[in-house]
Amino acid sequence: MKIALGIKGNSVNKAHFGISEKYRIYELENGMLNFFEERINDNFTQHKHSEVEDIMKFLSDCNVWVAKSMGKKSKEVIMNLGYTPLIINSDSIQEAEKEIVKALDHH
Repeated sequence: MKIALGIKGNSVNKAHFGISEKYRIYELENGMLNFFEERINDNFTQHKHSEVEDIMKFLSDCNVWVAKSMGKKSKEVIMNLGYTPLIINSDSIQEAEKEIVKALDHH
């Protein structure tokens, strides 16, 4: 299972998922979260908010989209497309990783 975490600077993006500077991609296997790669959000560099359709272009292989904030409409669209939105409380990447594993442990 691949997971995308929205990042801004060196911490979890506090704004909406679509305004993330980049996305840390992980693979969850046997209860272990393994870092895979980082992907830059080109819309962020152009000071634009990415809509779900924009994000699909570079995160369509990720089953779970993780953020501190996500619009209600975006969450509905994501779920209708077969993806899982996950809202977390952590600010640090390390704490977010723990929170992701805990939240998805029962999946």
